[in-house]
Amino acid sequence: MFRVRRREFSILKQVKAGPLGDAAHVLAEYDLYKNVIYRCVVGSQAYGLDRDASDVDRRGIYLAPAELEWSLYGVPEQLENPESEECYWELKKFMVLALKANPNILECLYTPIVEKQTLVADGLLAKRHIFLSKLVYQTYNGYVLSQFKKMQSDIRNRGTVKWKHVMHLIRLLLSGTAVVPCGVLQRLVSGLSVVHVRSP
Repeated sequence: MFRVRRREFSILKQVKAGPLGDAAHVLAEYDLYKNVIYRCVVGSQAYGLDRDASDVDRRGIYLAPAELEWSLYGVPEQLENPESEECYWELKKFMVLALKANPNILECLYTPIVEKQTLVADGLLAKRHIFLSKLVYQTYNGYVLSQFKKMQSDIRNRGTVKWKHVMHLIRLLLSGTAVVPCGVLQRLVSGLSVVHVRSP
């Protein structure tokens, strides 16, 4: 048995406000990009709708090392690199968003272009159908309305729509409307044809 005096304690909030809680310091020390367990391509490249100037949007999952998970640092919920158009969610955060039927997350799970896939990712993809719930109606509806508002803004400000927003709206409508009744996720591909991606 040992005794600890009050002055030997630190308040976690204050510790995190200092150098130990600095996200840049954590990333520099651990290089969490090495812990990416799933990397895929989403957006126009995944649907065959890309043009010469189209970006390659990479998304995925990273699994933080145990010592960071248990430390005072905490684990960053996502890693973002705007220059390379990359974004990786921490595994727990990814799972929570998937259970909420987040369209961006479901797109990651059903994209045809996968660049990296570990054994942990294999297990997740094998069960991806469990994330196709009735919540899809709510989440996809919200995203469709968002794209519609962007189109309205385009018309007001430019006198015409951005076809990128139109394509996203159509894609989300086609994808979202088939999930609940059919249990499939539809992908809009080049030429406006539709591919049905049925989960096992």
